[in-house]
Amino acid sequence: MPARFFFMVTKEDNLIWAATSKYELNVINSRGEKIKKIVKDYNSVKITDAEKEKLIKERYGESLPQDIKLEWPENYPPLYYFALDDRGWIYISTYEKDEKGNIYFDVFDAEGRCFASFSHPEGETLFVVKKNKAYFLVEESKEGIPLVKRYSMEWK
Repeated sequence: MPARFFFMVTKEDNLIWAATSKYELNVINSRGEKIKKIVKDYNSVKITDAEKEKLIKERYGESLPQDIKLEWPENYPPLYYFALDDRGWIYISTYEKDEKGNIYFDVFDAEGRCFASFSHPEGETLFVVKKNKAYFLVEESKEGIPLVKRYSMEWK
């Protein structure tokens, strides 16, 4: 599972970037200066044999080709991806799951403070949060058109 790189641009033209190998977000201003680093402790999530088999089937079909040998890390990376909303809040998708198998998102305010976590179905990918509405890509139709679910978000 190679590290992936993600970035987003804030309305203040700051760049937020992260590599999935660390639970760490870096905020860079328009002059290229690091102005903030957001770090959070996390619980390592082990990759089970059943999850390995599922990933192999998704990528290679029923079985792994004979000429391919996979080496698995013991744990998933600390984060999967992140999204940014219109207030500057950051939504980080992790590999942690609740008892129903839903994945957890950690939510950080514009100052970088983690103030909430929520779980959401694993098969839905968060793309946009705007005006307290979260837009998740669910799947594609038979015609290849992306299907999106919109959720209203309320904070207590």
